[in-house]
Amino acid sequence: MIQMPSRGKRASALAVDRALALAAPLLVARRRAAAPSAPRVLVVRCDHIGDVAMSTAVLEPIREGLRPSRLDVMVGPWSASLLEHHPAIDRVISYATPWWLAARGAPRAERLRAWARLPALIRELRATRYDIAIDLRGDLRQILFFLALGGMPVRASSDRTGGQRLLTHVAHFDPERHEVEHAIAIIGALGVTTADRPPALDLGVLPSLPPEIDRRLTDHERFGQLLVLALRGTDANREWPSEPAAALVDRAAAEMGLASVIVGGPGESPLAGAVATRARAPLLDLTGQLTLLELAALCRRAAVTVAVDSGPMHIAAAAGGPVVGLFGIGDPARIGPWGPRTTIATLGSPCGCAPPTCRFGPGPGRCMRGLTADMVVHAMQRVASVASRGGA
Repeated sequence: MIQMPSRGKRASALAVDRALALAAPLLVARRRAAAPSAPRVLVVRCDHIGDVAMSTAVLEPIREGLRPSRLDVMVGPWSASLLEHHPAIDRVISYATPWWLAARGAPRAERLRAWARLPALIRELRATRYDIAIDLRGDLRQILFFLALGGMPVRASSDRTGGQRLLTHVAHFDPERHEVEHAIAIIGALGVTTADRPPALDLGVLPSLPPEIDRRLTDHERFGQLLVLALRGTDANREWPSEPAAALVDRAAAEMGLASVIVGGPGESPLAGAVATRARAPLLDLTGQLTLLELAALCRRAAVTVAVDSGPMHIAAAAGGPVVGLFGIGDPARIGPWGPRTTIATLGSPCGCAPPTCRFGPGPGRCMRGLTADMVVHAMQRVASVASRGGA
């Protein structure tokens, strides 16, 4: 269950921000430092897998605009493998922040271990002597612990949750802007421009699929080109139910000549089983069997990926294949799939909960339940038309 920030949490964040504003002269240098010609750069994006996938849009612009002698990226361990072969990155630093562990429902002992590791990590960051640090989320905690206490002379982020007095370069957070545009604005505060070409998600060179997985896919492709299905996000309110999903499997086979493959974590195997039971057309179940980059390779191979608002949706978009994003409670204007070969299917967003507490009932949110196979087929046809025109 996802909850909107409570008034108490918001008040606490504002109080912390005011305290940090007063303490800023003790924590960071008063003057804006000038970065050297070949700076050491750290990019921080410790939150969701999908956000890390979207952050790849600014890696090459940072390389080209700042000409760093090294470019390191800090992400959560759940995302680290997504960037391990990226050509723009010199090193991936894996750290599970205690606050994101809490958001993911981690046990208290695991969160305490993360807090215990934090001082050593800060010392490591200081020892590396980064010249520029960029927090792409605009997270007050990350600005404080990594950028300010990490001793970075140049510190860029947004005023999303506060901490701007700790920064040397601040981008205004616009809640109407897409998350990729938000990242572009942050690097723009450093003078990095993307005006010469539209920013594109890019995961770099993708691996070959394991031989056994490749054999199973090749065998499944005798039924048609591949349709990849990712049907559940971080909570049940982002799940597309098995009934319309099974109807899509059958219609995709009968009307579009597509052979469906369902993906996701090990916990999504029951959902995959329910879809397979209801569908008449063959369905290949690969839940719990792919790494993040292998998932990207599969999505690049597929004719189209249909995914709920989730990490796999953004991975598929970054892989470059056609993508249909299914939206219920999320806002596709802010976190929809990014790229010319993408579209969405939705009944309207946000929905499925009532602010400010946003407490959901059990089962999929009402907007996800209302999405029909017919609506998704029409979205698939739209994106197929764009793909046939070369993304024009």
